[in-house]
Amino acid sequence: MQDPRSVLITGATGGIGAALAAAYARPGRKLFLQGRREERLRELARECERRGAEVAAKPLDLLHMPALLAWLEAIAPHVDLAIVNAGVTSNVRAGEGWAEIDQLLQVNVRAALATAALLAEAMRQRRRGQIALMSSIAGYFGLPLTPAYSASKAALKTYGEALRGALADDGVEVNVVMPGFVRTPLVDKQIPEQAKELGITEEEVIKNVMLKDTVDGEFTTVADVAEATLFFAAFPTNALTGQSLIVSHGWFME
Repeated sequence: MQDPRSVLITGATGGIGAALAAAYARPGRKLFLQGRREERLRELARECERRGAEVAAKPLDLLHMPALLAWLEAIAPHVDLAIVNAGVTSNVRAGEGWAEIDQLLQVNVRAALATAALLAEAMRQRRRGQIALMSSIAGYFGLPLTPAYSASKAALKTYGEALRGALADDGVEVNVVMPGFVRTPLVDKQIPEQAKELGITEEEVIKNVMLKDTVDGEFTTVADVAEATLFFAAFPTNALTGQSLIVSHGWFME
């Protein structure tokens, strides 16, 4: 598929989402941006407009499914690429904090699957389009300190595999992006929580937990994730569809 002209990004006000918006904001592009923080979403829309893009921004809490579905149904016919990026994290353990786990699963799984499914149907009818699901390295390995988050991201990976097969004959490309640890507010929140949980310093969490399996001891950046996603979306043939793209500074080779 050629470089997509209209792009949906959920979770656009987060670190990766904002980097994705910036990467795609160019003259001739239209961006559909969803975010929960209304003021930040307005700021981001203005930034993207200054770069030459047309922007339709929607402040929306993904816990409110009827509002999400109504918005998606309105824009679905006009989206070439859907980047299902919104997500939350939590260190809560299985068997504890069920309200927090339920909220995480509603955002990371229910809203994500609904978004992908609705956009996929519209793309299937047009026989063209792309879907990128933002999973995580945690969805591949299952990180011990974030079991519910890991489960939610594993769900996105396997859903992407299923969707790829279901749309194989309909001209719709599906990929899953799996970043390693990215220094976003979500990760900044995890560092002191994991230090307390493990009884080690925050520096040790970074070096010996989060980055110990990288080849260079470096965090993946939001720009890394955005540029890798853009590269896959702009690839001129279908050769790269159906891939799990691991952006992780060499955690492992697949």
